[in-house]
Amino acid sequence: MPRAAPPAPGSAGDSDAVTEAVLNDRAPARADHTNDQTVAGLSEATRELLSTAQGRPLIDHKLLGELRDSLGAEGLIDLLRLVPESADQAMTRLHQAWRSNQADELKMAAHTIRGLAGSFGAPRAAALAHVVYDQIAFAKGAGLDLLVTALSRALEETYRQFELEQ
Repeated sequence: MPRAAPPAPGSAGDSDAVTEAVLNDRAPARADHTNDQTVAGLSEATRELLSTAQGRPLIDHKLLGELRDSLGAEGLIDLLRLVPESADQAMTRLHQAWRSNQADELKMAAHTIRGLAGSFGAPRAAALAHVVYDQIAFAKGAGLDLLVTALSRALEETYRQFELEQ
């Protein structure tokens, strides 16, 4: 299945490296930057929210078990196959809104991802989407870049975990 590209071409590292960069006020190198920048746009509260979100599990096995009990194993597998496509569509909308500075559209896409991830047992992605949603007005430039990149990475990790568990 096609995946939405990470929002910042050239952003380096996995989600742990992104979190570390945010917590240490460093942004990963970006293709459109000629030198390293520090991220001054993230408040201490935002850093704490990001760190807490990153600490959430990728998969909520209890919720998946409840869904399996309700839908049956085949029904759950069919449903989980739809999650990446739906999340990718929302991430595409999020990236488009982000690139065109459409805060309302960005919030709507983050809200969609938060609900989708929360409903289908992906608490880390849901928490990161919640941080993006809440911090749109506060985090700018590289700060928002790090938050959206962390969300993209969490979704990718969740997709891989769903595939391994099917």
